[in-house]
Amino acid sequence: MELLEEVIQVYIERKEWFGGLMLQHMTLSAIAIFFAGIIGLLIGMWIAEHNRVAPVILGIANVFYTIPSISLLGMLIPFIGIGNKTAVVALTIYGIMPMVRNTYTGKLFLFNGCEKGFFGKVSGA
Repeated sequence: MELLEEVIQVYIERKEWFGGLMLQHMTLSAIAIFFAGIIGLLIGMWIAEHNRVAPVILGIANVFYTIPSISLLGMLIPFIGIGNKTAVVALTIYGIMPMVRNTYTGKLFLFNGCEKGFFGKVSGA
């Protein structure tokens, strides 16, 4: 219990420092989400229009998504260096795959006439 009290005391004593780090983390994450959203949306819309390349693009996105984060950072450091830019690039790479997959699935499902079947099954109609 003493250890927990000591940790809490350190957080209280250094609240400005921890607050600054938290703000920096949230800023980097927001930038990465912005870029991943734009890139993922564009790629997802494009592969929904070009179904032949969809399995290849989704496969590539899945491969990048399965790379452990520390390994991805290690692979990026020789090219980008150490710093915020590397963190944003890594987070963007991780964010692209769900955006591509969900955009592709949503566009195919909603714009190919499947919405009645899906929503009918969900609502029990």
